Amino acid sequence: MEEVGLLLAGLIGGMVNSIAEGGSFITFPALLAAGVPPIAANATNTFASCAGYLSGTAGYRHALWTHRSQLPRLALLAMTPLITKTATNLRPCLKPPVLTTPTRA
Repeated sequence: MEEVGLLLAGLIGGMVNSIAEGGSFITFPALLAAGVPPIAANATNTFASCAGYLSGTAGYRHALWTHRSQLPRLALLAMTPLITKTATNLRPCLKPPVLTTPTRA
């Protein structure tokens, strides 16, 4: 029965995504309700959305072609938050660990 619920949530989420985006508001809670851990549910939801993004790009390829001179600048602009967030999250990992010795009371 759980599989049927996830199938319905996926179908409805796909329909919502094809019309106006926001299908994740349906699919992500369904995955959580099915007992999928939050990080795995987020990754699954993101991966499932990729097919829609790729098909949308293929569908609008003619419109993208007419604006091809602007695409590199827009792609860089779109990736700037990703690069900034990644650099911010990696900074603590690059610091050497601080070793402390316990003090005796």
